[in-house]
Amino acid sequence: MVDNMNMSINNFGFTAIEVIMVVAIFAIILSSAVVLTPQKTYTDALTAKTMAVVDLIDQAHNFAVSGYYDSQWGIIAFGNSSDCTGGGNSEDCFILFKGSDYSSRDSSYDRILLLDNGTYFSEDDEDEFAFDKVSGYSESTYSFIIRSNIGDTKTVYIKKTGLVYYTD
Repeated sequence: MVDNMNMSINNFGFTAIEVIMVVAIFAIILSSAVVLTPQKTYTDALTAKTMAVVDLIDQAHNFAVSGYYDSQWGIIAFGNSSDCTGGGNSEDCFILFKGSDYSSRDSSYDRILLLDNGTYFSEDDEDEFAFDKVSGYSESTYSFIIRSNIGDTKTVYIKKTGLVYYTD
């Protein structure tokens, strides 16, 4: 009678092996979540910044086509420049400006898009282009590579006709 009582008592608990297996499964799930979360954050930041660059370039094109302020509109991309912040810090950015030449522009119309959150422009120099008033055409085709800290890239393309898009 005592043996039957002990057997029924042991059936209601967990063995040490079962507890260790459950803890191991939770540890695996937690460790994969810790690894994937920062990678997803950088990937999402890269996509968001790339879309913001496309929007800024598209805005310059739309301003030129509509003759906004009766002018051409341009974009300049700065890699590692203090022109982006106006101070001593070097940042990467894209600047929408009024006119066809950045050096002779009226800076009161500037719109600056800083690349931050682990994103940066792939060049350490500047690249500038402008869209013609009314036609919206640019002088040539252009492309910019935007990178993230984890090595992912997205490329923004600007066609001569003013079409702006990005790819992975």
